[in-house]
Amino acid sequence: MKNELNFLHVVRLTLILFFFIPLIMHHFFSSSKINSKLKNNKTKQITKEIISPDRIKVYNVKNDTIFEINFEDYIIGVLSGEMPASYELEALKAQAVAIRSYVLDKIINFNKQNYLCKHNGAHICTDPGHCEAYLSQEDANNKWGKDWTKKYFDKIMQAVLETKSEYMICEGEVVKAFFFALSGGGTEFASDIWGGKNYPYLKPVQSKFDKNSPNFLSEKKLSVNDFKKKLKLLRPEIKELCDSKISLNNIKKTTYGSVREITFNNENFKGEEIRNTFNLRSTNFEITINDDCITFLVKGHGHGVGMSQYGANYLAKNGKNYKEILRYYYNGISFSHLN
Repeated sequence: MKNELNFLHVVRLTLILFFFIPLIMHHFFSSSKINSKLKNNKTKQITKEIISPDRIKVYNVKNDTIFEINFEDYIIGVLSGEMPASYELEALKAQAVAIRSYVLDKIINFNKQNYLCKHNGAHICTDPGHCEAYLSQEDANNKWGKDWTKKYFDKIMQAVLETKSEYMICEGEVVKAFFFALSGGGTEFASDIWGGKNYPYLKPVQSKFDKNSPNFLSEKKLSVNDFKKKLKLLRPEIKELCDSKISLNNIKKTTYGSVREITFNNENFKGEEIRNTFNLRSTNFEITINDDCITFLVKGHGHGVGMSQYGANYLAKNGKNYKEILRYYYNGISFSHLN
């Protein structure tokens, strides 16, 4: 009897081990996988859902007024003002997404004082030097030619509609999608042009095909006296600039040749300061100083940060779609849609 009980006990124990150990092991490994996934999800940055703005306020710098406009209609107006409609459709679509991203960043930062003081309470302004150019259909006809609406308005509409609500994000934030007309051979770090913070998606990239543009080179000449006067206006406290011969002591350049810093008569200037003071097309310039003449030889057009519009058109002509173009110029970005 005792042996029989021992035998039954062994059988029961065997059955328990046979049926329950696999279940325990399955539960253990499944829990490990779930915990691992949860841990990985916690490390990912979550992008907040952005609700599409219905209408936005725009400050018109020309007549000092504020007008309200449907958000996507505003994108159409900016695209009309910022990029030639003769460019390839995929380039226009890339530009539309860049504009939408740029505007969304402005709206998100609407309450910051530096935006409010420049826009008189509006979200954005029509000054391309500060925000973005905006053109109504009538203004676009005046700028691009009387047949612009007939030839190109449908194309502009198509570019906006086919990318409707789409914008770029990087590391959980809306991309500050800067763009410009034409590079001097490559794009620049934001800090090299304006100082301050760098952004992971705004890294220098080669854009050597911009050299094919007929507008790649420009020249600016002025007398030494005029040069001194303008520098004096920039730095009134420096008497030596007007009282002595101009000498070029030092010049610091970026990877693709833009002037980051330049020294005249032992006084340092930012490249962007010189560009704005002498109305140069970009900071990518060479300077020649003669006895009575100063000559700037300038490459490209614009600040050089973000997407080159000419480069985008070149890439589109060579088979790249708008997302490929944007990924080329903005490092590590992904795409999202407004809710």
